[in-house]
Amino acid sequence: MGRRNKWGPALILALGGCLLVLLGLRSYRRDVRALEAFLASCDSFDRAISDLAARPADAPDRTAREALADLQAKASMRLSSLIRNDGEFMRLAREIAELSRKELESAEAYRKANLDRAADREARAGECRDLAAKRRAAWDRYRELAREGSGP
Repeated sequence: MGRRNKWGPALILALGGCLLVLLGLRSYRRDVRALEAFLASCDSFDRAISDLAARPADAPDRTAREALADLQAKASMRLSSLIRNDGEFMRLAREIAELSRKELESAEAYRKANLDRAADREARAGECRDLAAKRRAAWDRYRELAREGSGP
């Protein structure tokens, strides 16, 4: 009769556990990188939309459009459940991207109305301010979640 190896199953379980831990850490790091990339994208859009307001009405607004496209791409992130409040982060990211899109469209309409000397300029300016306030409120909630230790 051959000797039975007592350590074989224990070794297999230990290696399997280590593999699961490594995969979990990799997934967590990927989630943190996605959250940080979204933060950077939001900052980039915020700068672009501020620059858009400072430029003349007939100047092109390609930078803001590119920042919005990047923001929307980063907002489509999928987080694992290793991040606390993962669903809230993903929901807020999509909400911020949608509000940013509406804000940019409103800013473009305001610029066009300003250029055409349209009568509804003030209404469009108010709409821009309202959308910017909503976006900033969602952005503040996102940052608050991040400070609570849920993300980066």
